[in-house]
Amino acid sequence: MIIGQYFNSNGFTSFPIIARKKVSTNQLNKSIVLQRDFYKSELLRMDYFKTPEGRQLYELSLPELESIFDTEKAKARKIHD
Repeated sequence: MIIGQYFNSNGFTSFPIIARKKVSTNQLNKSIVLQRDFYKSELLRMDYFKTPEGRQLYELSLPELESIFDTEKAKARKIHD
């Protein structure tokens, strides 16, 4: 059950917040896929395609994608400041 949306400090919607109920494994997997898709699409919009080690975005875990997104977003802010 989606009860709201998460907004990061820049006002971007990143993923739905799931109510604290029993959630099926299928629902959790769908949520993770949606979150990974969000970060992959945002990184692609930033012209980020591979890690320095040569790994493609589809090979990365959700925490790895989140970390790279945060790093790239910070770099973009420094360039524009």
